[in-house]
Order: sequence, then C-alpha cells, then structure tokens
Amino acid sequence: MRERLAARSMKIDNSGKKVGMVGIGGSGMRGLAYLLSQTGVSVYGTDAELEATQKILKDEPFVLLNEELLLEQLNSYDEVIFSDEILDKNHRPDLLINFTNDAWFGDSSGPYQHFDMAR
Repeated sequence: MRERLAARSMKIDNSGKKVGMVGIGGSGMRGLAYLLSQTGVSVYGTDAELEATQKILKDEPFVLLNEELLLEQLNSYDEVIFSDEILDKNHRPDLLINFTNDAWFGDSSGPYQHFDMAR
C-alpha cells in the first residue's frame, strides 16, 4: 500500500504553486522550504535576521524578500507558513481552528481532491 501511495503522490503537479514562509531561517522552516522546492513549489521567504539568512541560504532555490515585500505579495501565495518563533510568547492564541475539506484517511482520494482544488 505504501508503494501505491508513493506512486500516486508523484502525479501531483506543484509547478506554479507559490508558498510564502515567515521565519525561513530556522532549521525546521529551512528544511520544509527545501522539501517544498524539491517538489516544484516556488518558495518565497523572509526572516527577522534577513541579512544573515541570505548568507546562509545563498545557494538554495528560495527567493528571500524583506518582510514588507513578502506581505505586499501575500495574496499571490497559495499557502503562507509562519514559524512558531515569530509569535509573541506572552500573547499566544487559546484556540486555533483549521477549516478544511480534507479526508486524510488511509488510501482515499481526499488528499488528491484537496491538491486539485488548491490550485
């Protein structure tokens, strides 16, 4: 079953998909950005330490922008991912709700329907 799911996942076309990442310089976000870029997603990111991050990520396939420019282009991204590190530790939300029509159960068509609708 795992091989069948892996083969099916290769059918997902991420070309043209854009993701904005706030806090891209952290190790978790950087790894996620790399994985996304390897699947054909165009990754745009910013970081509080943008100058240092640009030096570290100079050879990576990401577009690094200053925060203002990333926010100006917010409507052009398919997804925006925020690092936990950018949140105010003293004013965290009590509840986070993610409304979705996904059906991520086993070998179902849910993930493929989600990706198709997200384009």
